[in-house]
This record gives sequence, C-alpha cells and structure tokens, in this order.
Amino acid sequence: LGARFVPLIMGILAIAVICLSDRLLAAAGMLPMNAHPVGTALDRWLNELDQLLRSLAIAATSGGDSAAADIQDLLITVPQEQYKFGQSGTIISWIVAIAAFALAATGIARTTALSMGRHPSLPLHAVLKFALRRSFSSIVGLLLPWLCLITSIAILAGAGWLLLSFQYVQVAGAVVVGLAGIPAGVVVAFLAVGTILGTPLMVPAIAAEGTDALDAIQRIMAYVRAGFSRLLIYWVIALCTIFVLAIFANTFASLIARAAITATSHLVAAPQSTGTSSTITASILSFWQYAITTLARGYILSVAISAFTLVYLAIRRWVDGQDVAEIWIESAGHGLRTDLAAGDRADED
Repeated sequence: LGARFVPLIMGILAIAVICLSDRLLAAAGMLPMNAHPVGTALDRWLNELDQLLRSLAIAATSGGDSAAADIQDLLITVPQEQYKFGQSGTIISWIVAIAAFALAATGIARTTALSMGRHPSLPLHAVLKFALRRSFSSIVGLLLPWLCLITSIAILAGAGWLLLSFQYVQVAGAVVVGLAGIPAGVVVAFLAVGTILGTPLMVPAIAAEGTDALDAIQRIMAYVRAGFSRLLIYWVIALCTIFVLAIFANTFASLIARAAITATSHLVAAPQSTGTSSTITASILSFWQYAITTLARGYILSVAISAFTLVYLAIRRWVDGQDVAEIWIESAGHGLRTDLAAGDRADED
C-alpha cells in the first residue's frame, strides 16, 4: 500500500517540504548551514534517522551496540544542538515539519483506509482537499497526548518537590507520597504506555472515521485498554515490516547515490575544474542525489503511515467488531464525490 501512487507522492512531498524549509531558513541565516557541523535542523535529524536504521540492521545481524548511541543522538543530542545553534530557525523548522507531516499522514491514512475497505481510489487533489480539512485535527491528535503526559509528569514532580523539600512538611509529605503519589505514578505510567502505543494511531483514526482529535484520542485510549495484548502483537508485526522495508529503501538509495558519486568523482578530484560550468554541473548532480534520498524517505514515510492505518483498522475490528470496510464517507454536499460510490459499504455521516 505504501508504494501506491498517491501515498508515495504525499510522502515525497512532505519530506521535500521539510528539507526545503531547512534550506530556505539556512539561506536566510536562521539556521547555521555552514557555521557548524550540525547543519540544518530537520535534515540533520533525518540523516540521524537513516544512520539509526543502518545501526539497527548491523545490530540485528552482528549484535553491535551502536544503535543505542544513535537513538540517544536522534532523541536528545541532535535536538539540543539544533536549538542551541539556531533557536528561532529550529522552532520554525519543526512547525513546518509537523504541519507537513500531519497533512501527508492524513492523506496517506485516508487512501490506505479506502483501499483496505475496497472503496474507489481518490485522485491526488481529492486526497489533498480531505487532508487540508483534517490536518488541524491531526496535529492536535498527535501533540495533545504528549502534552498531557508531560503536564502530568510535571505536576507529579512538582507535588513531590513541595511535599519533600521543606523541613516541617517532609513527614506528612512522605505519608502523602505513599497514599497518593504511588497511585498517581501508576496512572501516569499507564498514560505513558497509552501515549506511546496510541499516538501513531491518531491520524488513521481521524482519516478513517472523519472525526476530530478529541474523539480520536478517546477511541485510541479505549482500544489500548481493551486490546492491549493484541495491540502489542500488531505493533510487533507492523514495526518489523516497516524496519525491513526502510532498510531496503535506504540501501537501494545508498547504492544508487554511491554509483552516481563514483561516476562523477572526477568533478571533485579535479581542482582545475573550477569554472562556472563545472560548478553548475556539480550542483545538478548533487540535486539528483538529493532527489534519490528524498524518494527513499518519502517511501518510508508512506509505508509507516500505511502500516499505522492497518494497525488501527485491525485493533478496531478486534475491540469493536467493525469490519475494515466500514470507513466514514462524506455526504454529497462536502465534495469527494468519489466516496459516494461505496456508500452502501460504509457508514455515511
């Protein structure tokens, strides 16, 4: 499903917009393109993600431990460096990235859900129209669970500090921690598990049900609670599939890029070729190598969102008994007339 035309195009466009915004911000001096090896914000992060995939492949075959360091770089080191060396540019870059990801993910999830339900395929412009209308709900659905989790952790930590930091309150605070703090910690732990397992399913829920973010969050949390063990099985299958296809896409793109670099290495190795023609030629060749990388990343994004959608439809069927063909279909007055042909196989809102 991830290799179908519309999901693939949506994934490629999202990656291209993310990386192009980095380049524009660097050209405007808001990101240190050449002043520091960090490079641009999201582009560096994507490169680290590529490196993590390669490290995981090595670890799976030879037992190496480099994947742990790459995960730390991906989640901690790179974001810190990005913000330190370009605060405003990094913030803008992440805003653009979240918006582009939400838009693409909504379109990919919608296309995948319709395909699984054997509904007629939508053209690209109809998918974009649907994604634009639902992208805000997708952004809220992606961010709100994490904001709630972070807020809960902050409140729990703040309450513990107040109860245990002052001399005459510590004794009573220790009692309160035992009576209320531990149960609250258990609730936060369950919230963390639900957020980790459920957040990737928010966009598929919005795309398949035509609902808003709050309803999607309620649905997903209920599914996590009611079908936890089955959801874990689905996630193992989905992540293994994504991992294998991502390794394949990265390896294939790397082979093509290395072949191109080898074939054109004389442009780099010949210092006398410093004219305008040589510079333009090298730039064009660099663009094609960059295009290959963007294509691979777009494919990986398309595969991942398609897999998330399949997990959502599977856990929905397991918990609620709904068939995968039961996809929300818009009414005649709201566009997307292609959906109406399948109205007899889905719930119409």
